Amino acid sequence: MQGLLATWLRPDRHVNTKCFYVVEPRGERSEFYGATLCYSILMYYVYLLECTADKSWYIGYSSNLKQRIERHNKGDGARTTSRKKDWVLIYYEAYLDERDAEGRERFLKSGSGRRFLKKQLANYLV
Repeated sequence: MQGLLATWLRPDRHVNTKCFYVVEPRGERSEFYGATLCYSILMYYVYLLECTADKSWYIGYSSNLKQRIERHNKGDGARTTSRKKDWVLIYYEAYLDERDAEGRERFLKSGSGRRFLKKQLANYLV
């Protein structure tokens, strides 16, 4: 007998919870002992926003992408985004480790990172 796996993403949450039903043999008669183990995975998102008015870009990272975009559009975001309204998400990447997301954000803000994004979004930018 093998363990069962159940995975789901909670609505309006950025935490993906995975639960496993673990089955282990117990005793001579091969009786089985079951236990459910759950853990959460916090994701970090590197994102690219585009201003609908002048087509300028903003690159950032956050652990709650939906909430962060809402804050940008309300004017509570970074200094760059608070001066403009109507930001639209056009690209994002997800990472398990915050340091990876931070490093990727730094790369995408560089010249070669912006060239990478322009190549990735070639069809969108037409």
